[in-house]
Amino acid sequence: MERGLRNILQRPHYVTFDALLERYPWTRELLIHYVHIDLEVHDWKVLRSIDLDHYQPLFIAYEHWHLSDEETHRTAAMKWLGSKGYLVKPVSIMDTWAIECKMLGLTS
Repeated sequence: MERGLRNILQRPHYVTFDALLERYPWTRELLIHYVHIDLEVHDWKVLRSIDLDHYQPLFIAYEHWHLSDEETHRTAAMKWLGSKGYLVKPVSIMDTWAIECKMLGLTS
């Protein structure tokens, strides 16, 4: 019993952004203003699953602290968001914010 519980607690429980919205079909065409991702090590997996060309959230917040010790995931997330038209700034030792440049009247 203890071993089974340990396996459940260690298994990551996350869904992609599209899978989450598929549960609620009426959300597919909504303007999404704010996305906040805090899934410890899985933030980058979920972040990159968002179809930013379709949804274009105005503001994205995610925790970069647990994106492994590899700088590659932190850098990849920032570059990817920048390439999608976001101004990306780490705002603390743990968190990064991304704001859509069009909302600010800027070009990326």
